[in-house]
Amino acid sequence: MKGIVISVALLLVGPSNASAQSLANVAEKEKERRESLGSTKAETHDDSTLAARRRAMPPSRRPTDLPAGATEPSEEGEESLEDEGIEEEDPTQTQAYWRDRKAGIDRRIAGIEAQLSAPGFATDPDNLLRRNQLERQLGQARSDLAALQAEARSQGIPPGWVR
Repeated sequence: MKGIVISVALLLVGPSNASAQSLANVAEKEKERRESLGSTKAETHDDSTLAARRRAMPPSRRPTDLPAGATEPSEEGEESLEDEGIEEEDPTQTQAYWRDRKAGIDRRIAGIEAQLSAPGFATDPDNLLRRNQLERQLGQARSDLAALQAEARSQGIPPGWVR
């Protein structure tokens, strides 16, 4: 019985010594590999590099985190966008433009729904013709909203601007 225990212990201890030696070899080879690569400089980004990248983007893809009418800060020695004679962004590519258009359609829908849900309006037989007109207008307003969303999607406008 003692012989079995000793042989099992040797089997368990033996490979651990061998793997430790191979691990040391692997670590040494990795250290040599890193030294042969030399030092590599990591790319860093600051406000000036981000502003330069933003100016290089086409106007339709620029982020709109600047307030309306504000210009991007320019680095020393650079001319601003206005000084270069570059035209302003297309007003139809701004978040305010799309939100205003959607808000107008939403107000139309809310107004029609309010008229349709007025007390007694739906049950009064004298309002049947007017109710039918309002239901058609409501359908048209909803299709206008769907068309606005499709137009925005086709122009690459972020979906959150017309939600």
